[in-house]
Amino acid sequence: MGGTGVLMQGGIHPDLKIDWFESLFTASSQRFPKIWLHCLSASEILAIAEYSELTLRDTIIRLRDAGLDSIPGGGAEILDDEVRKRIARLKCRTEDWVAVHRTAHELGMRTTATMMFGVGETVEQRVNHFEVVRKLQEETGGFTASFPGASSLTTLPLAVADGMRPPPSSTLRPSRLAVCISTTSSTYSPAGDTGP
Repeated sequence: MGGTGVLMQGGIHPDLKIDWFESLFTASSQRFPKIWLHCLSASEILAIAEYSELTLRDTIIRLRDAGLDSIPGGGAEILDDEVRKRIARLKCRTEDWVAVHRTAHELGMRTTATMMFGVGETVEQRVNHFEVVRKLQEETGGFTASFPGASSLTTLPLAVADGMRPPPSSTLRPSRLAVCISTTSSTYSPAGDTGP
């Protein structure tokens, strides 16, 4: 079919422990050895570690050894805990998201960073998000891409009808800001989380 990679994020389930994901990644890698596995958000990896009673480091090592190639930046939303508490209170805190990506980078894996803007955050909170990503990139060099995307809440027909959709200039600003701040990322992509 011409595919070269798989992006998989599916949520958190307490019955899906490390051995389930190891089996999935090992079978996928054996059957399709040329397919790049870009899978699991930071929140999912943290949950797998918790449910499997493993350290974060050991969890990522086992996932990597089973065939996980890289980790997407999904679930980052806005890396500012004031915003996260309001829009994603069940997802991990900023420091936990950073810990997952830092650990993966230390283990030689590459990851991506995303931003979902348009959820009522301030410009300062957007800058805070980019600063978190920039600092980690300077420390590890492990991000292959960084890209912002508008929340689907701002693009749904109902949102447009209700006047919630931001003007085009406000959706371009985060993209321009990402380019300016993320000067050390090897790639910038406004298109979506496509992995390395």
